[in-house]
Amino acid sequence: MRVSMLEHEQDSEQRDARQTRLIVLQMSRGGRPLQEIVARNLSNRGIGALSKTVPPIEGDQVTVHFPQGQRVTGVVRWVFRQNFGILLDQDIDPTLIQPKARHIQIIDDSPGKWHVCDRYKPETAFKRPGLRIV
Repeated sequence: MRVSMLEHEQDSEQRDARQTRLIVLQMSRGGRPLQEIVARNLSNRGIGALSKTVPPIEGDQVTVHFPQGQRVTGVVRWVFRQNFGILLDQDIDPTLIQPKARHIQIIDDSPGKWHVCDRYKPETAFKRPGLRIV
């Protein structure tokens, strides 16, 4: 029993340092269409992820599509409910993996002018009978 504890400690020490992240990635496997996954942590050789739909099966060969266009293949090493881990076939630099920039459209940014989207405008008049502004 003591030997297995030492082996476990050595395996833990050999793991790459993980970076905690929440990045939406895409994954393909076995000719199925791309599916979105959320990367919870990244290391040089692995990804800890969460499946938004049906998780992969342990041993599945997968391709992970990063937002910058990079694709890396790997194998699913473990699955627990919607969570799973991927061992990558090649090293990545986790610091370079960034989420896609979100595009925000500014309609009019001059002071004093506001624009309210149609979906937030009230459709009916709201009268407040007890309200008096003096």
